[in-house]
Amino acid sequence: MTFNSIALKICSVTQAQTLVAESQHGWLDVSGLESIDDAVAEVLATHEGELALNGIVQLTDKAAEYLGRHSGSLYLKKLSSI
Repeated sequence: MTFNSIALKICSVTQAQTLVAESQHGWLDVSGLESIDDAVAEVLATHEGELALNGIVQLTDKAAEYLGRHSGSLYLKKLSSI
């Protein structure tokens, strides 16, 4: 299993695509992110391994919908509102 822990505060769609491609079936930890937009959530949801977004405190309805489609384990420890 691949483990990638990335210390990003913000993430573009292009960065998200690269992260997903580099760790497709492994663990992807981007818990440094405090927020993500809908497009980034859509890309991250395609990751097939475990996904940690523990810095996220709030999601839009659309971002929550995309992440709800994530097929692996999803960690959102600080999420307090959708």
